[in-house]
Amino acid sequence: MSVSDAEAALAEKKIGNAAYSKKEWDLAITHYTNAIELDATNHTFFSNRSACYAGKGDFLNSLADADQVISLKPEFVKGYTRKALALRKLDRVDEAINTYKQGIEKCGQNDALAKGLQSAMTSSGKGMLPRTILTNAMMRDPEIADWYQNDDDFKNKVDLMTTSFPTQIQFQSWLSDPKIKKVLQHAGLNFGDGPENPNETREEFKAAPKKEKTPEPELNPEEIEKLERKKEADELKTKGTALYKKKQFIDAVKCYRQASEVCPEEPVYLLNIAAGQLMMGELDACEENCKKALEVSNEYRCDNKWDAKAYARLASVEEKRMNFEKAISYLDDSLLEVNDSAIKSRKKKLMKKAKKHTEKNLLNPEEALEFKNKGDDAFRNGKWPDAIKFYSESLKRNPDNEKVYNNRSTAYCKLMAWGPALKDAETAIALAPTWSKPYLRKAKIEQAVQKYHKALATLKLGKKNIENPNDLDKAFMELQVTIGRANNTKDPSRQQRALQDPEIQRIMQDPVISSLLKQAEQDPSELSKAMRTSEHVKECIEMLAAAGIIQ
Repeated sequence: MSVSDAEAALAEKKIGNAAYSKKEWDLAITHYTNAIELDATNHTFFSNRSACYAGKGDFLNSLADADQVISLKPEFVKGYTRKALALRKLDRVDEAINTYKQGIEKCGQNDALAKGLQSAMTSSGKGMLPRTILTNAMMRDPEIADWYQNDDDFKNKVDLMTTSFPTQIQFQSWLSDPKIKKVLQHAGLNFGDGPENPNETREEFKAAPKKEKTPEPELNPEEIEKLERKKEADELKTKGTALYKKKQFIDAVKCYRQASEVCPEEPVYLLNIAAGQLMMGELDACEENCKKALEVSNEYRCDNKWDAKAYARLASVEEKRMNFEKAISYLDDSLLEVNDSAIKSRKKKLMKKAKKHTEKNLLNPEEALEFKNKGDDAFRNGKWPDAIKFYSESLKRNPDNEKVYNNRSTAYCKLMAWGPALKDAETAIALAPTWSKPYLRKAKIEQAVQKYHKALATLKLGKKNIENPNDLDKAFMELQVTIGRANNTKDPSRQQRALQDPEIQRIMQDPVISSLLKQAEQDPSELSKAMRTSEHVKECIEMLAAAGIIQ
């Protein structure tokens, strides 16, 4: 494989990663496959393709790729988690359990593997203590049977052990319980004390002989030399970190650089150099070292966490450069390597920051006026969608112009897009509460959707706020005529819709109004009397009449 093939493979992976982040599984699979054809020795290509197959529900192919990952890099955690997931989805839970165990054996303790194992064991109904052992123990030892029947705490603990794996903290605390220890001794598991009656213990419960500890394999000279270099590099790294914490970044970077020179096959030291350079504002140098770290990680098949950290640091560089789109892309790359909740949270915050930055950069009153004029021209020519588009561009550049909101609301009305039209009218009122036009526009929209009581409330609010309330008199008269016609039709569905309105519900629950409506059932003239003596009652009765609740 040539250097150009390796570079081309990484380029294909990059495209695949972008498709993966958008859940475009087939496209991502195509590019990961291209990468594998160029470089079939890189375990991350198979790992990523396995994830894509799982994403689209093709768990047989996901399993095949996961096996290939483990073959290429047995100490890579994701190979085991991806294989176990595929096996569980294929209802091969026992094999999944064994896969998690193999992963722990090869990779050491790992949260993902431990949690996966516990979940698989729970779903399979198996636990650390076989149920048959517990049953036999109770048959053999009446005291254990008595505990199980009468001691709820004991019963809950052993039931948990027969169905799953308790957490390490739980299990350690239980070992001080002599009852639990006795059950474990029946299972052949001794933790410090022997059986109380060893002579009575049945053959099948006797503790298995201790296995001889497997001797550590002897290291060859090359491995010994690498360990010595790693130790020296880590000492330099520790010294650099102490300086970093004191904000002595120049000296810290010198230590990290020396560490990298001693142990160039480890990306961590390059990433530490990049961290110091980032703090000093040396963005180009930081970017260069992050990319070197990615190259080292790929060349020496390092843990994906270093790739994730490198991409996250590259995102920091681009964020400082105010290149938010590229920064977000790097965070996507980081999440593809390691699914980190902190990076997810950072991405959300960065997306909000990017949106605000874009909005701020667009502010330009002169351009806003130009787009408003274009919108007005389009409106006059009956080109309502174009008018809306131009008004929207105007508002991006000046979001505080109430006239543009009102104009866009009118254009939306022409297309009978009542929702956005109403929202624009309300925004115009909030920006200019003493201007009559947005009140008229809002009332017309509410009248168009047959919410006459809402229209009435809007016009009344306008009467209170605008400089010349007489501007709304004609609209009041037209609304009253419309309400009268609607009430004559006696549409029950209109009443039902009105009764769902919180404002109408509040009026109906008012004790004064409720009592008055009951009186009016016997003598309708009571409504007129009450309206003449109380402004509150008058307002409420007019709203109910506008809503069609009363005639």
